[in-house]
Amino acid sequence: MNRIQRAAIFLITVLVSDACFSGLTPNMWVTGPEGLIPGGSERGGRAGSCDVYSYRHTVVSEEDEKTCIANEEIRHFPFTIVKPIDKASPLLFNAWRDRDRLGVMIKFYYINPATRMEEHYYTVELLNAVISDIRREMPLRVVSQNSYYPSMERISFTYENIEHIWEPDEIAWEGRWQASCEKNDQYYDFNFDGGVDFRDFEIMADYWVNGTPDRR
Repeated sequence: MNRIQRAAIFLITVLVSDACFSGLTPNMWVTGPEGLIPGGSERGGRAGSCDVYSYRHTVVSEEDEKTCIANEEIRHFPFTIVKPIDKASPLLFNAWRDRDRLGVMIKFYYINPATRMEEHYYTVELLNAVISDIRREMPLRVVSQNSYYPSMERISFTYENIEHIWEPDEIAWEGRWQASCEKNDQYYDFNFDGGVDFRDFEIMADYWVNGTPDRR
């Protein structure tokens, strides 16, 4: 076997391994007072769910005032997902308006390189969740790279409990939202866009002046 053949085999192996281990689109199931809120996913075995394009979530350990070392107090922030606008969208707006208590389950998948089969390997579950913010967005269509992306919505959930589960070994972590609103309003992502920027400072300034945060 010459050098070119070995290089070709190595390249194919890397590409196949990357395809196996690269994550597939996660899916989200939302359950409200009336039962499952049906989403528009057309993937096999995921009927009734919503495709999830991305998510963002932060938990922060508070610092000790004297030592500045992280202590046992944990500050939770909203769990934010990005999904395509689908048939669940109006129902999620209703749940936001009515402050419904929701169950939210997000499942993550990958292709097992040994079996070449799709497997569910990770789960995030929110209990007694409430939709705190919905933001609609559409990629700039005049940019050709964006033409394949659908209109999307960014949905943020606060929650009472959150659980992370590594499915192969049933390893789990559970957290409970205990931080006060006052603490969470400091350096806060007021418009839930996944970052803190000048827009958040503008909203925070409006809150200081008028007493009510304008979370547009």
